[in-house]
Amino acid sequence: MNTLAIVLLLVLGSFYALAEDTEPDMNILPDTYKEETHDEEFKRADANGDGKLDKCEYVNINKWAALSNEEEFKECDKNADGFVSKDEQDAFLKKQEEDNLRWRIELFKSTVTEYDTNGDNLLQENEFIELLKMRYSYKPNADFPFAKFDTNGDKGIDGEELEKFDANIPVDYLTFIDISVDPATL
Repeated sequence: MNTLAIVLLLVLGSFYALAEDTEPDMNILPDTYKEETHDEEFKRADANGDGKLDKCEYVNINKWAALSNEEEFKECDKNADGFVSKDEQDAFLKKQEEDNLRWRIELFKSTVTEYDTNGDNLLQENEFIELLKMRYSYKPNADFPFAKFDTNGDKGIDGEELEKFDANIPVDYLTFIDISVDPATL
């Protein structure tokens, strides 16, 4: 059962309970999602039933990690042969990296929009300084090389450029703002 369906069941169950003025039945989740005692956890992880966990069994002691590993394995094993080849793993990791970068760029585009006061979808130097102050608690030194981060030369920082900046923050050109001081007053 996917997460959305579970949330929907919980919400609908809660509304029903409110309408009936009763406690909602929280036992509607499938067994996969129920908490385990330490003994149940150990027994589930002890695949060969010998009363001890080897390295392969131990990694599955945490149910949520085990479920996540199982889903990831299925996603990696594109030909469903029960094994993950080097090519399958490489393709999986490449897709993960691409998805992560795409997500980060969207996040930083949203951040640009938040601090873009003139509506050009770029952060000019004054807007970038405000972002540094409010988001990172830094103020730029006099020698801060703003133009270095404007890699496409359009006189502003876009989402992709902000992502690259964030991945390698040049602290040598920045001064930390003491968090006990309100950055808005600096």
